[in-house]
This record gives sequence, C-alpha cells and structure tokens, in this order.
Amino acid sequence: MQYIKAKFIKQDKPVGRAYTYKTSDEVKPGDIVTDFKGSKLVVVDEPVDAEWILAYGDEKLGEIKKSEEYEEYRIVDIRDVNTRQTRTDGRYPLRIGRIVKKPRVHIGVATTIEYLRNADGSDYSGMYLRTSIVCGSFINEKGNLVVETVNSAYEFEPLMAESEE
Repeated sequence: MQYIKAKFIKQDKPVGRAYTYKTSDEVKPGDIVTDFKGSKLVVVDEPVDAEWILAYGDEKLGEIKKSEEYEEYRIVDIRDVNTRQTRTDGRYPLRIGRIVKKPRVHIGVATTIEYLRNADGSDYSGMYLRTSIVCGSFINEKGNLVVETVNSAYEFEPLMAESEE
C-alpha cells in the first residue's frame, strides 16, 4: 500500500488543498487518479503525514486508483449515419487523423471537440469541431469511442500518453 497526496481537478487544473489517499497502484507526481466516486485527481509531490496515519489508522483514508482514462484521441473515421459510408464531402476527409482532446458528449446537444494536432503532428490547438446534435455514444469492438450525431458517426481511437508509449 502506498500513501500519496492528491488534488482534485476542476477545468483541467489542480485546485484546493492536497488530500491524503491510499493506493495499491504504482503512482508518481503528475499521474491522474480517480477516487471511488469517479472524481479525477492529480498526484502531487507533497509529504504524507505518517504520524497521522499511525495514530488514526488508514481505514479513514479514501482509496484511489490510477486512471485508465485516455485524454487524447485520434479521429479514425467519420461515417454518414444513413449510408454508413466514410464521408468524403466537404472538410470531412481533412479531419481524419487529427488528434483531439477527449470528447465530452451529452445526448441531445451538439458537442464541441477541441483539436490538438493535425494528422502530420503539427499544432492545431485553438481550433474546434462542432458536431450536430448527439444521438448516442458507445465503445465499439475495436475499443474505439463512437459518437453518433444526427448526421455523422465519429470514431475516435484512444492514444496512450507519450510517457507510456
């Protein structure tokens, strides 16, 4: 069992004070972890008060797990929802291969997807894709995230963080 300090993440930034947690996973400062409620935290490089743990016991500590969530995705296909054929009209072919932040989708509303890089690796941050209204999302047999909208089905492949590759 490892004891660590972690801060909650709000709007992609660590906020507030660091809390002490226990984990059986191997984590280091900067790693993203989740608590039992699914909240995201980041491990920080702060000392753990071992005397407090000895005095009160570790049963008072929450347990966290290393997050398996991917933060970057590659657009691998965009299909027409009616024909199920890859879209070749307009700018759709240019979007395939681009790297984006994890899509945050909500059924019944349009989604804005934040680009990070072009397929060739060049910077494309600050650019966005706005979809039509989202009808559903699921993980397909390849392990890819599929987001279905009124007009298109976007397939996203999760990318491992550079430190894990």
